[in-house]
Amino acid sequence: MKQLNFGYLLSQEEKVAKITKETFKKPLTILDESTKFFMKLLDSIYMIYTKTEDKQLKNYCKYFLTTGNAVIHLIRVSRYAILTGYYGNVMVLMRTIINYLNMSMHIHHHPEDAELLLKESRDSFKKNKEYKKKFHEYNLKRELIKIGYKIPEQFDDVAKSTHGSLWGAQVFGFKGIKTSKNQYELHYSPLFSMLQSTTYLSFIISIPTDFSIYCLRHLKEKNIKIDQELLEKFREIDRKVRISIYAMEQNYQFVRNTPKEIQDALVMKIKEANKERDEIF
Repeated sequence: MKQLNFGYLLSQEEKVAKITKETFKKPLTILDESTKFFMKLLDSIYMIYTKTEDKQLKNYCKYFLTTGNAVIHLIRVSRYAILTGYYGNVMVLMRTIINYLNMSMHIHHHPEDAELLLKESRDSFKKNKEYKKKFHEYNLKRELIKIGYKIPEQFDDVAKSTHGSLWGAQVFGFKGIKTSKNQYELHYSPLFSMLQSTTYLSFIISIPTDFSIYCLRHLKEKNIKIDQELLEKFREIDRKVRISIYAMEQNYQFVRNTPKEIQDALVMKIKEANKERDEIF
């Protein structure tokens, strides 16, 4: 079976990457712009960290800088996985990203807990009852719900995909537009999926701004001076991200209801279509 030929796998990676770049040229560019902004924000946080004498603020900055390092890596690996058609990997990475995001939301509201996180050791979860009470995944979600956040039930499915079960293994399969809701196809080499690429890119593209917004809100509430140029850049990037997600959703809904032969034609004509999409952005 050619799918189990390593040379075929490599050629499929190149093929899927080419289609993905053509299909999502603008969203991928916006994701890069958003990631670049996030790195600038981290740079600003580092400057605050080096200058402030406020211990709690210093702890918050150290927490955010440490988390930010992980977030950048997760974004870039997810981007590569989407680009080459390894969609199941993004589902697994989403579990970690969501956990970091939930933690970021919690620390925004409870900056005093940053110190406890910074003192975390390998055995904290087992031996430190205070740590477990605050940062157990269930307790963390419960606290966020209490504050007023809504945690989508679908995130439970994301968690299940990391358990090493056959149920979890299905997310590494191919899912076409016409594939039933709970069905995946085994495909050992990458295969471009409009459904999976749109779904995961729509999630990943918002991650840099999602993490940024809670940090910016925190600084504002603490009356920390924020560079106005940085704020304007955030508003610009956030607007582009929202428009991009909307455009991808509209494009997917159109393709979903289009016959197979028309779908194939759309792939061939995607470069021309991108010119029209550029006007939206």
